[in-house]
Amino acid sequence: MSRHPSSRVTPPTLVALTLVLIGVGADGLSRADDQDAIDYRQHIMRTMDEDLGAIRQILNGQIGPDSLATHAQILAVTASTAKMAFTAKIPGGKSKPDVWAKGPDFAQRLDKLTAATADLANAAKQGGVAATTPKLEAALGCKGCHDVYMSSPAQRATPDSKSAIEYREHIMNALNEQSGALGEILSTAIADDNAPAHLEVIALGASIALKAFEPKIPGGEAKPDVWTHWPDFSKRMNEFAQKTAQSVKRAKEQGKEAALSNILDALTCKDCHDVYREEKKK
Repeated sequence: MSRHPSSRVTPPTLVALTLVLIGVGADGLSRADDQDAIDYRQHIMRTMDEDLGAIRQILNGQIGPDSLATHAQILAVTASTAKMAFTAKIPGGKSKPDVWAKGPDFAQRLDKLTAATADLANAAKQGGVAATTPKLEAALGCKGCHDVYMSSPAQRATPDSKSAIEYREHIMNALNEQSGALGEILSTAIADDNAPAHLEVIALGASIALKAFEPKIPGGEAKPDVWTHWPDFSKRMNEFAQKTAQSVKRAKEQGKEAALSNILDALTCKDCHDVYREEKKK
């Protein structure tokens, strides 16, 4: 459901996944071409943007606070993957060449972002909205960094749709971006260092996705069939959450290679999209 489709990589495809299943591992990685590297880091930054949007909705009282800690954890885990994504010195997208010309300063800013979002996630988990609100801007003072290192920083439009629709699209868009990032890894275009983190973010997003559809408000790219066929839709979403959680557990217990070798069974998004998502207008 992404509003920012990658020009090169869709969520993990059968071809990409097959490369992993037949044993093409880290030793067989090819160097990412320029667009792969740009796409990958954009998947990461867009995930952060989507979850920041969801957090702001919660703190503004537009959405209930039940999932606040999960969104904050997604933000923290995703921030931890950003530094590696900028290792390749490839200007493009919205990244200025200054990212690499002023590498130590940029790296220090990313380190601060990682620490601050981890602190934010802890505050959200321990103290909810009251503890999170005063820490949000300190953790995500993104404008100062964007002014220096980002060309034409994107401005989030004021929502003109119902909050429930916007909120679930934040979740689904973030899932799509993380699937795209994982797809880059599975296609061997990007090294697999961040694979466990991407799996964790997908599992976290999947764990709260179904609840975001519980308000019966058709719109966005969700077909009315989501609610008229709710038992089937909810079953699919619950299975998605369970399988992605199992992938995270497998990565922790057996290593990332074991988790990636079974990821095809967890990321069967297309079947659900074919039934419940409106085709994007070109």
